Amino acid sequence: MNTRNVLLWLLTAALLAAPLTGCQKNETVTEDTAQAEDTASQTETAAETELSYVDTLPKADFAGASFRSYGSNTLGSMEYATLLQFSCGEQTGESCNDILYDRTAYLEEFYNVDFVETIEAGNVSASKVQANIKAGDAAQDMIYGDVASFGYTMVLAGGVYPSDMIPGLQLDNPYWSSEMREALTIGDSFYFPTGAITPRYYGAAYLLMFNREIVTDMNLPDPQALTKEGKWTIDVMFDMMADAYVDLNGNGEVDEDDQIGFGYENLTAETLVLGCGYHYVENENGKMRATFDDENLVTLMQWMVQQYQQDGIILDGANGIDYGAMVEAGQVLFDSPCTFSMAAYRDFDYDFGMVPFPKENEMQDGYISYAQPWVVSVPYVPVTNTGDTLSMTGTLLDAMAAYGYEKVQPVIYDEVIMLKNTRDEASSEIVDMLYENVTIELASCIGLGGFTSKVQQMFTSNLGKTDITTLYAANRESIENFFVNLEVQFAELRSTLEAGQ
Repeated sequence: MNTRNVLLWLLTAALLAAPLTGCQKNETVTEDTAQAEDTASQTETAAETELSYVDTLPKADFAGASFRSYGSNTLGSMEYATLLQFSCGEQTGESCNDILYDRTAYLEEFYNVDFVETIEAGNVSASKVQANIKAGDAAQDMIYGDVASFGYTMVLAGGVYPSDMIPGLQLDNPYWSSEMREALTIGDSFYFPTGAITPRYYGAAYLLMFNREIVTDMNLPDPQALTKEGKWTIDVMFDMMADAYVDLNGNGEVDEDDQIGFGYENLTAETLVLGCGYHYVENENGKMRATFDDENLVTLMQWMVQQYQQDGIILDGANGIDYGAMVEAGQVLFDSPCTFSMAAYRDFDYDFGMVPFPKENEMQDGYISYAQPWVVSVPYVPVTNTGDTLSMTGTLLDAMAAYGYEKVQPVIYDEVIMLKNTRDEASSEIVDMLYENVTIELASCIGLGGFTSKVQQMFTSNLGKTDITTLYAANRESIENFFVNLEVQFAELRSTLEAGQ
């Protein structure tokens, strides 16, 4: 019997029993009920006022010491609110900047510490940072960088600590992403803590933006209604994409004058695979393994290759098509941006909504979002950070993440992702679903000796020309050797770091 039916049964029983009781008994029941209601109210209030991570930060006095952090507020030449990792040093009226300013001010006072934030004008260079570390330069206590192009290089070069060697990090708390930790643990080492500590965690997730006008005009199902009902699945999505295609100029070819269902890029296939609950690489008791022999994954990928070949589903930039112009003109049913770039939609003239990438089927528990490995950011601690400074760094990083979870996240949800950028009240209900489970694909971060690129090409330049079973069979031995060597490298890195302590 579900909760609703139980409540109805209890209410009915109470109503039927009431006429059979005397007045004195009624008074007792009323008093008991009032007490029960008061207890329930207190319990509900307690649940609403859960323990604040900010209010219970561990006390410490760092006697005015400098905490020196380094990173970038831009991605290439792109400047968006959720690419910020530092404030500009003053309040400007921009919500994300101002809440980061507040975080710094709060923690400086709470811990008696001076935040010295160095902001790189462009992308942070792994080779430049690593050269400084090798030279013994201890100019930075923490460095923000992505996972794929910066972090993996830094880890293999022995330039940063694994998370368990940084005192003060409480990675089991919800302000650190457990999904990222599971996906990015290599052997028995985890170097990539991320989550609420940086707005880029919230800007890195892929999602689907859909054109409401096409949905209405073509009498298609409402993706948001399907999402809320747990019925937003990958087969429904591809069916809608196929139905949306219209050869508007009547030339019998898919071109930029037409209405299409979807435009995709290199990482879209991975995003769909992870959304269906799979990973290309898994860690089993410290041993890495590829999953391309999983029958369910193989079936899914082969089916996806077939779907990708439908009319009206195009590769972004293929055949000289200006896909971006088509999106702006309202000719695309589904677009799949990262959340950081949703701001572009503010200037579009048509009505749109947002949904997470779909589930494999209705039985799947919840929706899974994919964090772009070149966007999601991690606070790396260089091995030149030692002694009391290392302990201070761990304490401050954990406090930054806790503050981010309670104070920064709501601002990003309410003002940057939900309403400012979408112009859509209904989409705000989807945001929690989007961030309930944000994961990443390790294969894209480490490359698998070039195999990851070959998998991506199955859906792009080699679409329909090969299949995953044949491709994996030809590369399986090299992938397995890659994992053996990687695990040895990581064990040696840990041994060296432990010996130096």
